[in-house]
Amino acid sequence: MSYKPDEGTLIAYLYGELEGSAKERVERYLADSEEARRELEALKEVRGIMGLVRDKEVIAPPLVIDSRARFFNLSSPLVRAVLAIAASLVILMVAGKLTGVQISASENEIRLTFGQPRSSAPDATPSLGGPYTKLTVADKKKGEISRG
Repeated sequence: MSYKPDEGTLIAYLYGELEGSAKERVERYLADSEEARRELEALKEVRGIMGLVRDKEVIAPPLVIDSRARFFNLSSPLVRAVLAIAASLVILMVAGKLTGVQISASENEIRLTFGQPRSSAPDATPSLGGPYTKLTVADKKKGEISRG
């Protein structure tokens, strides 16, 4: 006989899940093969042993199993506050780029300007005192200081 059922088909026969011609073919194979009957008996023993094992409730594991997972909890107030601040800064940076905001800082002042800077007015030039009284932006770029 050329037909030999696989283990899944034998298990389906054992549990009574085969019907019609599939069931008849397995029964004919079992009638003709002593080895197949022994294999079926071994499967019956395994089924009996598995029947003795009690089912336990299995709790699904978390998606990420990591020792660091407890430190990065998106619902914690600290993480939410840091993310809110970061998002606010990103929004401010995008809005500043779109509106032309320029921020400059010196020793004790922070200057916030909108749009292109105007050319410096003559009265807004800093004074160094002494014989060198005026320093213009253009002179500073050239490295020259004009005498007043």
